[in-house]
Amino acid sequence: MTGRTVVVAGVAGGVGTTTVTALLFTQLSGESVPRLVDHSGGDLGSRLTGGDDAPRIDHELTLHDLGAHADGALLDLLDDASVFGVVVAPTTPVGFADAQRVLARIRERHGVGGLRRVMLVVVGVFGEHRTTRSSEALQNEFGRRSLVVVPRDPALAAGGRVPLNRLTRESRRAQGELVSYLRERLASHRDAR
Repeated sequence: MTGRTVVVAGVAGGVGTTTVTALLFTQLSGESVPRLVDHSGGDLGSRLTGGDDAPRIDHELTLHDLGAHADGALLDLLDDASVFGVVVAPTTPVGFADAQRVLARIRERHGVGGLRRVMLVVVGVFGEHRTTRSSEALQNEFGRRSLVVVPRDPALAAGGRVPLNRLTRESRRAQGELVSYLRERLASHRDAR
């Protein structure tokens, strides 16, 4: 595998892997755009907000929307040190428990070094869920700059292209934080080579 691959994988179906991949793509695109890989039956292309007019493709960075395989295929893909994981879970007690289990399995299989190549994104869902303690516990166990909360946002919940102009301020902040934390990981990996 050449370059670096960011694999976005959910703890279950419908938790927002495609939306998170689209948010990453938007922020990582500029003079060039990352290569994209979509899971079978995926609709990543319909969620993208741009990139069609990019003058070139960045062959050193791939975004892979893996779908609901955080507890399976992602573990195997992380065997390659050039792969970075973004685990996506809903902001529910079950979502946090699933995320904790996946992160623990990654640490068990790949050690702390493997865990440094992974971050967690929890995506807001409808309803009232008390997850402050779960969020705090995950950050204490896996690192403060390893968790990003994307709040519930009606603009993200709708299908089709992600309407960037309608995202809430909190969603834009979370998108920026997600990309900032990911860039830190990518840079530290490049420096360690």
